[in-house]
Amino acid sequence: MSDQNTPTFHLGLVLAGAVSGGAYTAGVLDFLFEALDAFEAARQRPDCPNHQVRIHVMTGTSAGAMCVGLSLRALLERELDESPLYEAWVKRISARQLLALRDLESEKPVVSMLDSSVLDDIARDVLPEPKTPLSLPKYVSDPLSLGMCTAQTRGVPYSVGMVGSGCYEMRLHAAQRWFHVRGADRALPWWDDLRDTCIASGAFPLGLAPRKLSIPRAEYEARQWIALGPEGPEVVQVRPSWPDEDPRFLSFHVDGGIFDNEPLELARARLSNDPLQRNPREGDKASRALIMVDPFLEVGVDPPPTGPLGLVEALPKLVAAMIQNARFKPSELLLALDETIYSRFVVAPRRTEGRASSEWALASGVLGAFGGFLSEKFRNHDYRLGRRNCQEFLRRSFALYASNPIVRDWSADAIRAHEFRDREGDTGPERAFRPLIPLFGKAAVEVARPGWPQWTGDEEMALRRGLAERSDAVVGALVNQHATNPLVRLGLHAAWKLTGWAARARLMEIMNKELIERRLALGR
Repeated sequence: MSDQNTPTFHLGLVLAGAVSGGAYTAGVLDFLFEALDAFEAARQRPDCPNHQVRIHVMTGTSAGAMCVGLSLRALLERELDESPLYEAWVKRISARQLLALRDLESEKPVVSMLDSSVLDDIARDVLPEPKTPLSLPKYVSDPLSLGMCTAQTRGVPYSVGMVGSGCYEMRLHAAQRWFHVRGADRALPWWDDLRDTCIASGAFPLGLAPRKLSIPRAEYEARQWIALGPEGPEVVQVRPSWPDEDPRFLSFHVDGGIFDNEPLELARARLSNDPLQRNPREGDKASRALIMVDPFLEVGVDPPPTGPLGLVEALPKLVAAMIQNARFKPSELLLALDETIYSRFVVAPRRTEGRASSEWALASGVLGAFGGFLSEKFRNHDYRLGRRNCQEFLRRSFALYASNPIVRDWSADAIRAHEFRDREGDTGPERAFRPLIPLFGKAAVEVARPGWPQWTGDEEMALRRGLAERSDAVVGALVNQHATNPLVRLGLHAAWKLTGWAARARLMEIMNKELIERRLALGR
């Protein structure tokens, strides 16, 4: 049967922001690609189903955007000895590099609390420009669309004319970038731009250095919006009110998770080829779907206030409230979590049987999801858990009704080997399901649950030294660069020398408490 006549299920991947939880996403993706490799290699087997799966779009934010870029390298070079996703997320990034002092050399201005130089190193070494023409796996669409979200500090200006005097002006700070990968391309002028956008999307505000991106105005002008027209919803394009004639718009960009941590709608509109057209949702009709990988699906609820809200406490709470509200998209997330909808699926961490739960599942969950940077053992655990969870997902969740035309005409051997019966949700009827990516070869061998890692005293001592050196250097540089009065400068240096140790001790106390609570460290 030719590819044109082969029943095809169309797939989009949505990779949520996750800070150091990107190691989990990396594990999920590596296993997914390996399972698709094995599925394609098994085509001549009598028990291999006759349908195919095609990845058309990948979108990501923050750690997810970095995984988008790394996935492209992994897909283009399937014969590498070590996965780029594993190399970048498990082997190359750590607290030791983030607490280095390379960014402060030659009296450079302080731009972040952590040293972002390691991100440039990883991008250079793990994302080198590939040779052309590109060779995409059979299960990847040509072209493949890659979408990434950032937050830009300058803001794109828009003006809306209104009846009366003047017009209403506003600025858009949520940015979207698209890169389209074509096998026939003989040159990749956008490759450096893709690497910079990956890093920019993960530039956690204040923690990591913002990135300066020069983006063609045409990208902003091509952005589509859904508006309520005379005959219902319609797609419109709104031209920004550009301040000058420069064909490019220059701005600093930071973590896209500020505004869109799970870019589901971005992928859905691209996968459906029409922002107004929804994908079929029923188990017997679905022909395309999104898989969202979200290492921290559960946000949690703050405890009720017990006293007045002071000025110092109010600022971080208000910033967090604005970010969480900007991310709030209940209609999108509820569809992904609804077990009776087959156009959206979710892979989230779990170490035990039952519903997905990120609580206690990831070692990187401590310190506001920065905990994975503390130890390679933490990141390795999360990567391997991602592989295990992806295998479980493909085996029992990523499936359609046996009556769906995509999988309806399986051979008897394929049905005996892969069809299973299960309930739909908690109370639905039992019915026959057929997995969309059946497991063959090494992908069918059960992935063991990784052992829970342990933080050691040696690792703690190394962190204390790195934290002391980095904090002293950052505060010292800030004082020298911004305190022009010699007496003020001397006083600030003395004040930090007297109080800095207490701030570091408090941070280590909080960290150790979390590690002990999550059984990642023994009480000492």
